[in-house]
Amino acid sequence: AAVELARAAGTDLKLIAASDPSMFTQIPDMAPAYNPVELLRAHGESLARAVDEAIAGVEPPPAATGSVESGSPAEVLAGAGADGVDMIVAGSRGYGPVKVVLLGSVSAKLVRSARCPVMVVPRG
Repeated sequence: AAVELARAAGTDLKLIAASDPSMFTQIPDMAPAYNPVELLRAHGESLARAVDEAIAGVEPPPAATGSVESGSPAEVLAGAGADGVDMIVAGSRGYGPVKVVLLGSVSAKLVRSARCPVMVVPRG
């Protein structure tokens, strides 16, 4: 959806993946079972590969760039909206009502905090 919008608008495309370090440091009673620093590093590398693959899949136009940012996904993406981005296109995980209550919704937080229009694309 983002590629088609950028193509139609004649603009560039910036892909951003957010890696939230708190995902790996807030698991109670699990500290001896895993190395949070190693998990965070591996997660960052996985996201970087995913961004690179997504960029490689974009047939110009538009020109596509990408990055992996550290922080809460909603905050990272809302911050991009404050940096002169015309529109944010975000995917929805589609957790459903029970998991949203337990985990929160990145897209809902993003829509409330972004300084530019946000388009949420449903999963699938």
